[in-house]
Amino acid sequence: MRRSGYRVASRRALLAGAALLAAPAYAQSWPDHPIRLVVPFAPGGNVDKIARLLAPIWSERLRQPCVVENRAGAGGSLAAGLVAQARPDGHTLLVGSDGALLLDPKAADGLQDPLRIFAPIGLMSRSHSAVMVPPRGPADLAGFVAAAKARPGQLSAGHPGVGTSGQVLLRQFSRQAGIELVEVAYRGGGEALADVMAGNIDALFTELSTLLPLAQPGGGRILAVASAGRVSVAAATPSFTELGFPGLVEGAFVGLVAPLGTPPAVLGVLAETLAASVAAPGMAAEYNRLAIEAPTPVQATPAGLRDFLIQRLAKARAG
Repeated sequence: MRRSGYRVASRRALLAGAALLAAPAYAQSWPDHPIRLVVPFAPGGNVDKIARLLAPIWSERLRQPCVVENRAGAGGSLAAGLVAQARPDGHTLLVGSDGALLLDPKAADGLQDPLRIFAPIGLMSRSHSAVMVPPRGPADLAGFVAAAKARPGQLSAGHPGVGTSGQVLLRQFSRQAGIELVEVAYRGGGEALADVMAGNIDALFTELSTLLPLAQPGGGRILAVASAGRVSVAAATPSFTELGFPGLVEGAFVGLVAPLGTPPAVLGVLAETLAASVAAPGMAAEYNRLAIEAPTPVQATPAGLRDFLIQRLAKARAG
């Protein structure tokens, strides 16, 4: 019995040792072909900008092209489904946000637990949401509310898609203001910009980073930011709280995930690559230019993103 038990123990030790040796070897041979960074929205929006900002750094560090692929539709769940079903070898990743990671139209509450579907790699960014009106739109938020009350159910408001932070902000604001807006869902914030600039929609609720480049003289007008206080890159724009709408602190996040079952060694390399790219020289200025917040060193890790998603899902379910 002792000899048999010894053989079993030895075999387990050998298997464990082999696994430890195999993991680094696998990581060293990976990646062996281009990596797809699947973005769940059309080009030009916040998530797309983050992916394209970091992709060149990843390509250089991983010595394989990191190709951004836009797969818009269904508030992000189309791209999420594509990546979830991809081969879990680390060559197909999701640059996911609220709609792509938390939304499930088939679920009773419309939400899903992303950790049952994806392996977290790290948080990539956070950003505040805001509302913009066309160049000839109301001068301030009070004017927009007055116009909406004068024409109930006639003013249109766009957002990047079902389940996104833009839609959440739109609905929260409408309830607090006591107004009725016609929702227009787009396949991404960037796609809606042309419509708000042309006056085809009366307002656009999306990330500040998407709106800010068009908030120039003669351009669109950002009426309010969904932050606790004023944001440095848009210091002249008041917050919703400041304008009498307390609690409207809303924003989007971007997180990098892989299909469940991706080898831990590969996830480790990806996490190291993400952390290094976020902390690269000059990157802080780039994040500030895009009006987004860089993740903390803890958030830019698998454990950090896991904790963040757990908290975000709990908040969404609490309403």
